[in-house]
Amino acid sequence: LLIGLLTLSVRVFDNRQEVHVAVVPALEPFTYESEGAKLTGFDIELMNIIAEKSGVKVRYEAVALDYVFEAVNSGTVDAAVCSLSVTPERQKNVSFTKPYIEKGGLAVMTRRGESAEFSGKVIGVQSGSTSEAFARNLGNVKLQVFQSNRDMVKAFNEGWVGAVVFDRLILNHMIAEKLIEVPVTLQSLNTEEYAIAFSGKNKAM
Repeated sequence: LLIGLLTLSVRVFDNRQEVHVAVVPALEPFTYESEGAKLTGFDIELMNIIAEKSGVKVRYEAVALDYVFEAVNSGTVDAAVCSLSVTPERQKNVSFTKPYIEKGGLAVMTRRGESAEFSGKVIGVQSGSTSEAFARNLGNVKLQVFQSNRDMVKAFNEGWVGAVVFDRLILNHMIAEKLIEVPVTLQSLNTEEYAIAFSGKNKAM
């Protein structure tokens, strides 16, 4: 897998001295800020390895999730990495590398003992995520859209939303780190592949 990404990176990065990569620094364990505001996480480590092997320097640009693909498509950044799911809709605007995670996807989180049925619930989702797109196709629900997953989780902990639809791997991490303050049930909804996004319109790439 890494060899395939490294091979593709030669074409994507075009041996540039500095590559601008968009990240959403609040998607732990993929991209987040550690102590001292240093970017870290699985995706950051992966991108750093690719950059080192390609002979380029990475400059990370923090952006909101709902701006990631616009930033890539407009050429504001060269690429984006932050557990980005590959979808047909997104492929209309950007190109993707080979997936580096093939078994990601969405899950619904509810309080333990409560039904996982969506009908009648207030559902929390993050703006710009595949969870928002998924939830907008549900019937008889009220969506509460958040700019950050931290605000979304806070609202869930405080009972303002009855359920959260979000990235299953990130939710599992939040549960393990005890960021979810109440007992919960997590139910998988689908499977998604994660890949690095880049602009197919940029001829240099």
